[in-house]
Amino acid sequence: DAVAIDGGGASLPCDGVVVAGSLVVNESMLTGEPMPINKLPAEDSAQAVLTKNNLAYAGTACLQSTGPHNGKAVLIATAVGALTNRGKLVRAVLFPVSVRFKYNDQLPVVYGMLTIFVIVAMSIFVAKASLGSWIAIYVSSLNTAAQCLNPMLPVSMVMGQSVSAMRLQKELKIGVLQLGRIPIAGKISTMVFDKTGTITRDGMDISGVVPIADAAFKPEIKFKLEEVMHNREAIRSRAPHALKVALGCCHTVTTLRDGSLVGNQVEVSMVQVCGWTIADDTITPPCKKEAFQVVRQLEFDHCRMTSGVVVRGIDGEVMVFLKGSYEIIAGKCLEKTVPADYTAVTQNLAKSGFYVLAVASKVLPNSTTNQQIFDFTRDDLEADLSACGLVHFRNEMKRDSPQAIKLLRAARIRCV
Repeated sequence: DAVAIDGGGASLPCDGVVVAGSLVVNESMLTGEPMPINKLPAEDSAQAVLTKNNLAYAGTACLQSTGPHNGKAVLIATAVGALTNRGKLVRAVLFPVSVRFKYNDQLPVVYGMLTIFVIVAMSIFVAKASLGSWIAIYVSSLNTAAQCLNPMLPVSMVMGQSVSAMRLQKELKIGVLQLGRIPIAGKISTMVFDKTGTITRDGMDISGVVPIADAAFKPEIKFKLEEVMHNREAIRSRAPHALKVALGCCHTVTTLRDGSLVGNQVEVSMVQVCGWTIADDTITPPCKKEAFQVVRQLEFDHCRMTSGVVVRGIDGEVMVFLKGSYEIIAGKCLEKTVPADYTAVTQNLAKSGFYVLAVASKVLPNSTTNQQIFDFTRDDLEADLSACGLVHFRNEMKRDSPQAIKLLRAARIRCV
């Protein structure tokens, strides 16, 4: 079914693929991600590949819907009810996967060994013990069997876990859905953290760019968080034209009706510092002397570790911009455009604690039509690029992260 989606916080009725228009949705109910996410239409091309940016999920709140059907985006339904991602999540909560421990798996072996011990002990009582009466021998043998093969052992384990669950709920307000998971806490020896959003703040702030021109690095342009006009003037006066356009256009950020920016936090930070205006598929710099139409978005690909965009200027010039891992971008650029000290500079920035992206570009003939751009494979668009520069971001640590890691280390848990 084709569904026209309402905005204004309405809940999506089904899982589906966006085929026309765009959505801004809040997926925090499903993923825990607090920032709104922009959903773009799937490409109308034989080489098109669906990504998570084309998929919308039932139960998520649609903050904004724009498209051709009475101003609304159009979604093709792919799953409803219990078959949606939300339905699967509810089932996973209600019926969690059971946890198996070696202790539980080896209990039959333990009981087997105890049974052998009981048989040996009872044989000794019968053959060797002089207790004076067969009744005494019988009672002693039965007592030995009851002590060794205690039928209450599994019950005792469950009771201990139940008491632990009650204490967690009462003292720490932690609910336990499956008692068998409680012993995991006592077996944890190593805690592995990812960095962004876990021990550091959710967002990143752009800290500077290092332009590249004539196969050489130019002086770094450093940004100051609170000085918006200083940052924009530094970009306008010192950044090469290709790098300026890349900062303003190479992203998937969109604008809500109240003017706020929605998208990946790294890209939002990049757009904020350069001050370009986004209106539907047209992006305009602060000077208003030029404008660029977004022809095709190259979604971020985890395998390629790149994302990009193809734009057309008001003069008809078609430009391809690509950003991503600095190692990958260097391999896609013409060797003559990459500085000789590229590896040393990028590694030095990374070792200094910055998140580093490289930017590259190339120009297509003005006669290239939009349909031809969509028919190009991604490999075609990402080949024979010219290095434009480096963009680095800083990610500040959360205030409570040091204390949390200190407590884990005090509990003799290794933190990675």
